[in-house]
Amino acid sequence: LCISDDNSTDKEVRAIKDGFSKKDKRIKFHFRKSNGHISLASNDAIAIAKGDYIALLDHDDLLHKHALFFVAKTIIDNNYPNLIYSDEDKFSNKKGRHFPHFKSDFNEDLFYSYNYISHLGVYKKSVIDEIGGFRVGFEGSQDYDLALRVIAHSEVNQIIHIPIVLYHWRVHSESTAASADNKGYTTSRSLKALEEYFLNNFQLDYGSPEVSIIRENRFRVIWPLPKEEPSVE
Repeated sequence: LCISDDNSTDKEVRAIKDGFSKKDKRIKFHFRKSNGHISLASNDAIAIAKGDYIALLDHDDLLHKHALFFVAKTIIDNNYPNLIYSDEDKFSNKKGRHFPHFKSDFNEDLFYSYNYISHLGVYKKSVIDEIGGFRVGFEGSQDYDLALRVIAHSEVNQIIHIPIVLYHWRVHSESTAASADNKGYTTSRSLKALEEYFLNNFQLDYGSPEVSIIRENRFRVIWPLPKEEPSVE
Protein backbone atom coordinates (compact mmCIF):
# COMPACT_ATOMS: atom_id res chain seq x y z
CA LEU A 1 0.00 0.00 0.00
CA CYS A 2 1.73 3.17 -1.25
CA ILE A 3 0.46 6.48 0.10
CA SER A 4 1.69 9.94 -0.77
CA ASP A 5 1.06 12.66 1.82
CA ASP A 6 0.55 15.88 -0.15
CA ASN A 7 2.25 18.11 2.44
CA SER A 8 -0.37 17.71 5.18
CA THR A 9 -0.13 20.36 7.91
CA ASP A 10 -1.73 18.08 10.52
CA LYS A 11 1.03 16.46 12.61
CA GLU A 12 -1.37 13.77 13.80
CA VAL A 13 -1.76 12.52 10.22
CA ARG A 14 1.97 11.81 9.95
CA ALA A 15 2.00 10.14 13.37
CA ILE A 16 -0.83 7.80 12.32
CA LYS A 17 0.97 6.88 9.11
CA ASP A 18 4.27 6.29 10.89
CA GLY A 19 2.45 3.98 13.30
CA PHE A 20 0.90 1.88 10.55
CA SER A 21 4.16 1.61 8.59
CA LYS A 22 5.91 0.23 11.68
CA LYS A 23 3.17 -2.38 12.14
CA ASP A 24 3.22 -3.53 8.51
CA LYS A 25 6.29 -3.12 6.29
CA ARG A 26 4.12 -3.48 3.17
CA ILE A 27 2.71 0.01 3.87
CA LYS A 28 4.92 2.70 2.35
CA PHE A 29 4.65 6.48 2.66
CA HIS A 30 6.02 9.43 0.79
CA PHE A 31 5.78 12.89 2.36
CA ARG A 32 5.79 15.74 -0.14
CA LYS A 33 7.51 18.98 0.82
CA SER A 34 4.93 21.07 -1.06
CA ASN A 35 1.32 20.64 -2.09
CA GLY A 36 1.17 19.31 -5.65
CA HIS A 37 -2.45 18.13 -5.94
CA ILE A 38 -3.57 14.66 -6.98
CA SER A 39 -1.49 14.08 -10.12
CA LEU A 40 1.92 14.82 -8.60
CA ALA A 41 1.00 13.16 -5.31
CA SER A 42 -0.16 10.02 -7.15
CA ASN A 43 3.02 9.92 -9.23
CA ASP A 44 5.06 10.01 -6.02
CA ALA A 45 3.08 7.04 -4.70
CA ILE A 46 3.66 5.16 -7.96
CA ALA A 47 7.38 5.89 -7.74
CA ILE A 48 7.74 3.96 -4.47
CA ALA A 49 5.73 0.99 -5.74
CA LYS A 50 7.76 -2.11 -6.59
CA GLY A 51 4.99 -4.31 -7.99
CA ASP A 52 4.25 -4.99 -11.65
CA TYR A 53 0.75 -3.48 -11.41
CA ILE A 54 -0.83 -0.37 -9.87
CA ALA A 55 -4.36 -0.53 -8.44
CA LEU A 56 -5.87 2.89 -7.80
CA LEU A 57 -7.81 3.33 -4.55
CA ASP A 58 -9.25 6.62 -3.31
CA HIS A 59 -8.49 7.23 0.34
CA ASP A 60 -12.10 7.00 1.56
CA ASP A 61 -13.39 4.12 -0.58
CA LEU A 62 -13.62 0.38 0.10
CA LEU A 63 -12.30 -2.70 -1.69
CA HIS A 64 -14.07 -6.03 -1.76
CA LYS A 65 -12.14 -8.40 0.51
CA HIS A 66 -11.28 -10.65 -2.44
CA ALA A 67 -10.56 -7.82 -4.92
CA LEU A 68 -6.82 -8.37 -5.21
CA PHE A 69 -7.27 -12.13 -5.59
CA PHE A 70 -9.55 -11.64 -8.60
CA VAL A 71 -7.14 -9.09 -10.06
CA ALA A 72 -4.15 -11.42 -9.66
CA LYS A 73 -6.08 -14.31 -11.21
CA THR A 74 -7.12 -12.12 -14.14
CA ILE A 75 -3.52 -11.01 -14.71
CA ILE A 76 -2.30 -14.61 -14.89
CA ASP A 77 -5.25 -15.91 -16.92
CA ASN A 78 -4.95 -13.16 -19.55
CA ASN A 79 -1.21 -13.13 -20.21
CA TYR A 80 -0.41 -10.02 -18.17
CA PRO A 81 -2.67 -7.36 -19.75
CA ASN A 82 -2.07 -3.60 -19.68
CA LEU A 83 -5.37 -2.56 -18.07
CA ILE A 84 -7.91 -4.32 -15.86
CA TYR A 85 -11.14 -2.93 -14.49
CA SER A 86 -14.03 -4.28 -12.43
CA ASP A 87 -17.66 -3.49 -11.75
CA GLU A 88 -18.37 -1.13 -8.85
CA ASP A 89 -21.10 0.20 -6.59
CA LYS A 90 -21.57 3.00 -4.08
CA PHE A 91 -21.49 2.94 -0.30
CA SER A 92 -22.88 5.22 2.40
CA ASN A 93 -23.44 4.83 6.12
CA LYS A 94 -27.19 5.25 5.65
CA LYS A 95 -27.76 3.00 2.62
CA GLY A 96 -24.84 0.62 2.80
CA ARG A 97 -23.96 -0.75 -0.63
CA HIS A 98 -26.22 0.48 -3.42
CA PHE A 99 -26.38 1.70 -7.05
CA PRO A 100 -24.28 -1.06 -8.67
CA HIS A 101 -22.58 -0.31 -11.98
CA PHE A 102 -22.38 -3.47 -14.08
CA LYS A 103 -20.05 -2.64 -16.95
CA SER A 104 -19.49 -4.04 -20.41
CA ASP A 105 -16.31 -5.63 -21.63
CA PHE A 106 -14.11 -3.02 -23.25
CA ASN A 107 -16.21 -0.85 -25.56
CA GLU A 108 -14.11 1.85 -27.19
CA ASP A 109 -17.00 4.03 -28.34
CA LEU A 110 -18.69 3.86 -24.93
CA PHE A 111 -15.44 4.87 -23.24
CA TYR A 112 -15.26 7.95 -25.43
CA SER A 113 -18.66 8.92 -24.00
CA TYR A 114 -17.60 8.73 -20.35
CA ASN A 115 -15.05 7.10 -18.06
CA TYR A 116 -16.86 3.88 -17.29
CA ILE A 117 -13.59 2.06 -16.49
CA SER A 118 -13.05 4.18 -13.37
CA HIS A 119 -12.94 1.80 -10.35
CA LEU A 120 -11.37 -0.63 -9.76
CA GLY A 121 -8.74 0.38 -12.31
CA VAL A 122 -5.50 -1.64 -12.39
CA TYR A 123 -2.63 -0.69 -14.70
CA LYS A 124 0.61 -2.37 -15.71
CA LYS A 125 3.33 -0.28 -14.08
CA SER A 126 5.72 -0.51 -17.03
CA VAL A 127 3.08 1.12 -19.26
CA ILE A 128 2.39 3.86 -16.71
CA ASP A 129 6.13 4.55 -16.50
CA GLU A 130 6.40 4.64 -20.29
CA ILE A 131 3.65 7.25 -20.72
CA GLY A 132 4.83 9.38 -17.80
CA GLY A 133 2.13 8.65 -15.22
CA PHE A 134 -0.51 11.21 -14.34
CA ARG A 135 -0.33 14.63 -15.97
CA VAL A 136 -0.55 18.00 -14.27
CA GLY A 137 -3.50 20.00 -15.58
CA PHE A 138 -5.96 17.08 -15.60
CA GLU A 139 -6.69 16.99 -11.86
CA GLY A 140 -10.20 15.72 -11.24
CA SER A 141 -10.14 13.79 -14.53
CA GLN A 142 -6.65 12.39 -14.14
CA ASP A 143 -7.89 8.78 -14.21
CA TYR A 144 -9.69 9.34 -17.53
CA ASP A 145 -6.62 10.94 -19.06
CA LEU A 146 -4.42 8.10 -17.80
CA ALA A 147 -6.76 5.39 -19.13
CA LEU A 148 -6.99 7.05 -22.55
CA ARG A 149 -3.21 7.13 -22.86
CA VAL A 150 -2.86 3.51 -21.69
CA ILE A 151 -5.51 2.45 -24.21
CA ALA A 152 -3.53 4.19 -26.95
CA HIS A 153 -0.62 1.89 -26.05
CA SER A 154 -2.73 -1.28 -25.90
CA GLU A 155 -4.42 -3.86 -28.09
CA VAL A 156 -8.05 -4.70 -27.34
CA ASN A 157 -7.07 -8.08 -25.84
CA GLN A 158 -4.83 -6.24 -23.35
CA ILE A 159 -7.83 -4.50 -21.72
CA ILE A 160 -9.73 -6.88 -19.47
CA HIS A 161 -13.02 -6.47 -17.60
CA ILE A 162 -13.73 -8.38 -14.37
CA PRO A 163 -17.56 -8.72 -14.17
CA ILE A 164 -17.64 -8.62 -10.37
CA VAL A 165 -18.31 -5.66 -8.03
CA LEU A 166 -14.89 -5.26 -6.40
CA TYR A 167 -14.96 -1.56 -5.54
CA HIS A 168 -17.30 0.39 -3.26
CA TRP A 169 -17.30 4.13 -3.96
CA ARG A 170 -18.10 6.05 -0.78
CA VAL A 171 -20.83 8.69 -1.07
CA HIS A 172 -20.77 11.87 0.99
CA SER A 173 -22.10 15.38 0.45
CA GLU A 174 -19.00 16.71 -1.33
CA SER A 175 -18.08 13.69 -3.43
CA THR A 176 -18.56 13.15 -7.16
CA ALA A 177 -20.17 9.85 -6.19
CA ALA A 178 -23.09 11.93 -4.90
CA SER A 179 -23.16 14.39 -7.81
CA ALA A 180 -20.88 15.35 -10.68
CA ASP A 181 -21.79 18.98 -9.94
CA ASN A 182 -19.59 18.83 -6.85
CA LYS A 183 -16.54 18.97 -9.12
CA GLY A 184 -17.79 20.73 -12.22
CA TYR A 185 -14.29 21.44 -13.49
CA THR A 186 -13.81 17.74 -14.21
CA THR A 187 -15.96 17.97 -17.34
CA SER A 188 -13.71 20.52 -19.06
CA ARG A 189 -10.62 18.50 -18.15
CA SER A 190 -12.15 15.27 -19.43
CA LEU A 191 -12.98 17.08 -22.66
CA LYS A 192 -9.37 18.25 -22.91
CA ALA A 193 -8.12 14.69 -22.39
CA LEU A 194 -10.43 13.37 -25.14
CA GLU A 195 -9.49 16.10 -27.60
CA GLU A 196 -5.78 15.44 -27.06
CA TYR A 197 -6.34 11.70 -27.44
CA PHE A 198 -8.02 12.13 -30.82
CA LEU A 199 -5.45 14.69 -31.94
CA ASN A 200 -2.62 12.28 -31.19
CA ASN A 201 -4.24 9.06 -32.40
CA PHE A 202 -6.81 9.83 -35.11
CA GLN A 203 -5.30 12.13 -37.71
CA LEU A 204 -7.46 11.23 -40.72
CA ASP A 205 -6.93 12.56 -44.23
CA TYR A 206 -10.48 13.91 -44.31
CA GLY A 207 -10.65 15.52 -40.86
CA SER A 208 -10.49 14.80 -37.16
CA PRO A 209 -13.18 13.68 -34.69
CA GLU A 210 -15.00 16.43 -32.82
CA VAL A 211 -16.12 16.07 -29.22
CA SER A 212 -19.12 17.85 -27.72
CA ILE A 213 -20.40 17.90 -24.13
CA ILE A 214 -23.83 16.32 -23.58
CA ARG A 215 -23.90 16.97 -19.82
CA GLU A 216 -21.49 16.72 -16.88
CA ASN A 217 -18.78 14.24 -17.85
CA ARG A 218 -20.81 12.84 -20.75
CA PHE A 219 -19.60 13.36 -24.31
CA ARG A 220 -20.50 12.73 -27.92
CA VAL A 221 -17.88 12.04 -30.57
CA ILE A 222 -18.74 13.16 -34.09
CA TRP A 223 -16.63 11.26 -36.62
CA PRO A 224 -15.76 12.93 -39.93
CA LEU A 225 -16.87 11.39 -43.20
CA PRO A 226 -14.71 11.26 -46.32
CA LYS A 227 -15.68 13.57 -49.19
CA GLU A 228 -16.37 10.54 -51.33
CA GLU A 229 -18.55 8.50 -49.03
CA PRO A 230 -18.32 4.70 -49.50
CA SER A 231 -21.31 2.91 -50.94
CA VAL A 232 -23.37 0.65 -48.71
CA GLU A 233 -24.93 -2.48 -50.16
